[in-house]
Amino acid sequence: MFLMALYECSSQDGLPLLLRTSLENELGQIEICGEYSPDEANLVRSLGSEWDERTGPLLPQLNTEVTGAMPLRFFGLESLLGYLTQKGDVVGLCRSASTSTLKSEGLKESHLYYQNAKDIAACGSSKDHLTVVIDGLTRDLHQWTDSDPTPRPVLQGAAQDHTILRDAKFEKIWAGEAHMLALATDGTLYSWGSGRHGQLGHGNLVSVSTPKPIESLQGIRIVDAACGASFSMALSETGDIYSFGLNDHGQLGIGKQVSSRSDGDRRNTSYPQLVDFYIDGDQSESIDVNVTRVACGRAHTVVLDGQAWSCGWGKYGQLGEGSTSDSIDVKQQQEQIIRMRGAIVRQSDQFYFKKVVGQTEKSWKDIVCGLWNTFMWTL
Repeated sequence: MFLMALYECSSQDGLPLLLRTSLENELGQIEICGEYSPDEANLVRSLGSEWDERTGPLLPQLNTEVTGAMPLRFFGLESLLGYLTQKGDVVGLCRSASTSTLKSEGLKESHLYYQNAKDIAACGSSKDHLTVVIDGLTRDLHQWTDSDPTPRPVLQGAAQDHTILRDAKFEKIWAGEAHMLALATDGTLYSWGSGRHGQLGHGNLVSVSTPKPIESLQGIRIVDAACGASFSMALSETGDIYSFGLNDHGQLGIGKQVSSRSDGDRRNTSYPQLVDFYIDGDQSESIDVNVTRVACGRAHTVVLDGQAWSCGWGKYGQLGEGSTSDSIDVKQQQEQIIRMRGAIVRQSDQFYFKKVVGQTEKSWKDIVCGLWNTFMWTL
């Protein structure tokens, strides 16, 4: 079984509503579980020739005339925006010619946006998403939006320079809520977008409109990365993790410290910080961890080193804390609240990485995080 996608949508008050999971089963069929909006349903229909509105799980046979091959991955933060096939085709939602404006009430239709794509990521508001792909042939970056669906080359440096990314060749790309990371084949990590919380790693809170190398990571070969809503994680070839951005729930894994501000107990950082690991997740005794995979949700992070470690916001159990005989029951712990300065602070934040409870003897193969959930599978 192969995990293809995992994501949730949220209500206006930020609570998770629907879980969508897509799996490839042993028969090579696509098994899609969960509920979809009418727009998303149109996109899912394009995957196969069979569709039953009354069924729970959907098990379509793939329409190879549309996909060309088995879907490689879906993309979208809070809603399903499209999918990338192994052939490199990017299929996404687009307003039909008769309902071409974003304000229209008409349903979106499936549209072939790009061919020969290697990787894809999308961020932005529900009204206008920014989608960026890596071209599978040239390894250049191309982008489009809902309002301007024509793919165009992504520029490097200041907009007035009009310099195309000619030298950098890209391998992977990730998106947060309003920022992006892209990994070049030489191990250099680029970032751009909103820098409001330091999530770009450039040492300031300035937003950047085009990809810029993260200077403080120069000389460190990065092999993987991940974006949370407003924070970023980078994994080096030596197994070290670097984090930067918003740390309001401990999602950076670097602890917290009281600052001079009145709301004091946060430790955001605009510079990549090397993350330390501790046996009990509380700075009691440090331990060497060789990280192999990293994934981020909206406000939590999970990494693998054979075993799984998590940090950040765990209100919905996404950290895998579980409960033990000598610890407070997780549900009871999550229900405990502290009233401070007129606000409600829930005791579900974990500011250092801690081992996930109840792990098997087998090593974890890979991991995917939804906004408020985590999915792992073994070898």
